Amino acid sequence: MSSTTRSIQALDLLARKGPLGVRAVAQQLSLPLGSVHRLLLDLENENVVERTPDGEWELSFRLLEITGLHLDRLQFSRLAHPFAEKIAAATKETVNLTALHGMAGVCVDKVRGNDGMQLDLRIGSHGPLHCGGAGKAMLAFSSEADQHKVLAGPL
Repeated sequence: MSSTTRSIQALDLLARKGPLGVRAVAQQLSLPLGSVHRLLLDLENENVVERTPDGEWELSFRLLEITGLHLDRLQFSRLAHPFAEKIAAATKETVNLTALHGMAGVCVDKVRGNDGMQLDLRIGSHGPLHCGGAGKAMLAFSSEADQHKVLAGPL
């Protein structure tokens, strides 16, 4: 099996099962522990995976950045895009659609407004929940425990 195939399988597993330890990844892919550890370190060096505070591995935002570039090129219309267009037309402001990912907000789509000053987020870019209206709205509806995690971190 090629390293590309192993990499894709590891990424797919992390996407489907969430954060996993290196042993769990190795077991589920039926690969040697040392090989999986090196593979995850290589993917980490490319910012494709990252470690959680518990030391488990999860996908990073780099894949979403790559996907965002691809979607920009294809002009792929998401389900929410028509609604964002209506909001942008009504307000003449840029609409950035942001989704919750862990303790951060990530831009998944955008529609540019017509007025001068624009907040132009790249699809796939991410930021802390305490910054910006979308992040604050998501934080307001998060669990109290998650709110405390965010507020206890660097502001």
